Amino acid sequence: MKREIFTLFILLCFFQFAYSDNELGDTTSVGNNNNFDVFEQRLLLLNNETPIELEYNDVVKKYINLYLNTKKDLIAKMLGTSQLYFPLFEETLDKYDLPLELKYLAIVESALNPLARSKSGAIGLWQFMYNTGNMLGLNVTSYIDERRDPIKSTEAACSYLAFLYNTFNDWQLALAAYNGGPSTVRNAIIRSGGKTDYWSLRPYLPEETRGYVPAFIAVSYMMNYAEEHNIKQVEPKFIYFQIDTVVINKPILFSEISSELNIPISTLKFLNPTFKQNFIPQSSLPYTLVLPANRIADYIKNEKDIATSNSTNSLYENEDKSEILHIVKKGEYLSIVALEYSCSIENIKKWNNLQRDNLFAGQELIIYVPKKHAYRYHNIVGKNKTENQNNNYIYYILNEGDNLSDAISRLSTLSLDEVLLLNNYSSIENIEYGAKLKIEYKK
Repeated sequence: MKREIFTLFILLCFFQFAYSDNELGDTTSVGNNNNFDVFEQRLLLLNNETPIELEYNDVVKKYINLYLNTKKDLIAKMLGTSQLYFPLFEETLDKYDLPLELKYLAIVESALNPLARSKSGAIGLWQFMYNTGNMLGLNVTSYIDERRDPIKSTEAACSYLAFLYNTFNDWQLALAAYNGGPSTVRNAIIRSGGKTDYWSLRPYLPEETRGYVPAFIAVSYMMNYAEEHNIKQVEPKFIYFQIDTVVINKPILFSEISSELNIPISTLKFLNPTFKQNFIPQSSLPYTLVLPANRIADYIKNEKDIATSNSTNSLYENEDKSEILHIVKKGEYLSIVALEYSCSIENIKKWNNLQRDNLFAGQELIIYVPKKHAYRYHNIVGKNKTENQNNNYIYYILNEGDNLSDAISRLSTLSLDEVLLLNNYSSIENIEYGAKLKIEYKK
């Protein structure tokens, strides 16, 4: 057997020396023209390095061609993003004594996006449904979702994969069970008359699960041989060794961290996908905050200045909401305003420090609405009376999908550059959705 493998390896070396990829042309058709399929030979080498069977057949070839023909951009992005997540995956897989190649599973599941959500409701890098995540100890509340936590979800995925392998004693069946559930694989075994080989069971599996193992094999191939297909990685925002963590044992808003450390909120959100509302809530157990490694010392120095204040408690409930300025009309009551904005009378009184229920025409009320619904209220939140009364200033809230240039042209006498300057923005790219921009209103 060893002699056969050695002979095959020598033949492969000869062909690789004699025919470069450029000379071979499109490698997807090499097998038909030269009785030599480079996909198969490369997968043979990969297969010798892992206990997960990475065989080659027409189904696998179809999936490799799919990635080569339509998903090159995705692979280029994954090559970059993998530098952030793969070291974590490999460390945890090694801890559980699992094949390191299982790291490619997260590409099949989520394309390495911790915010990914499937049509069925599975979430995170490893795509756990709510009940499965709960079973594996992943906590989900209105403020956090540990299925989106790269560290905790990877730990849970490794635990689950170890369980599935111990259940079926076959990695391909374990992968199929990860996708379809253990009962799906058990039922397929029964329907097949007791077969326990994935490719024999495949006709008895749901359509999605039938494509799961071939997709895994194809991704394994693409991540190892992307360069041979002239696929260059997209540079990642961060790599694993450029980030570090601190322990947080008090509620903190991302906006406070951003203000003290001059780190964009978008960066905090990218590095900390666990937190759903840009806020680290109060908890009996500490949370982990991920920061750029070169900012950890700054955080420690400024930790006392990022302390929770009384204002944080009120912002707690308003985080991820937009501020609307409502001008009371003649005859309006608190109940009417509350009904219009789907909030409570108590909310309005608290937001505006009202001691009584009486309102008067022209009175300005601050209202908070979910950012995703702010567009319903025309984005205009009122006139800034601290400005010169000759200038009628309003605020415009930028919502996802808005065209800021068109909005400014329609609403304001100012140019886009003047609005950026007025709001202390150097460029439109620095404005995040939900930002409140002061503009001079076109009367």
